[in-house]
Amino acid sequence: MFRLTRSSTPKPQPIPVFCFGTLHLSEKVLWLARNGLIDPLIYLHRHLRGDWGDVNADTRLANNASLGAVGQLTSRYVVNPRLTLHITSIESSFLTTIHLQGESPVQNG
Repeated sequence: MFRLTRSSTPKPQPIPVFCFGTLHLSEKVLWLARNGLIDPLIYLHRHLRGDWGDVNADTRLANNASLGAVGQLTSRYVVNPRLTLHITSIESSFLTTIHLQGESPVQNG
């Protein structure tokens, strides 16, 4: 189960509300970060504080319910009109991935 580090409420918290485990950046996100085009850690910090970004109401409710339970947390951040980052934390594998819209969360390899 995601370990709560502070009580969960719908409002984003100033400190992380769960542990993210191992962090995986997709190849494209890594390339963008290495070239100074985005800072994925800004979005990771939002995700960890319970700011799920631009997700629908069902995803927001599912995320809030997953805090304190076994499940998956999903965030979506529109960086600009042509670039959307997705962050997924999966408790069962203790893994958080940052990837672009249209990319698979975890690349096989």
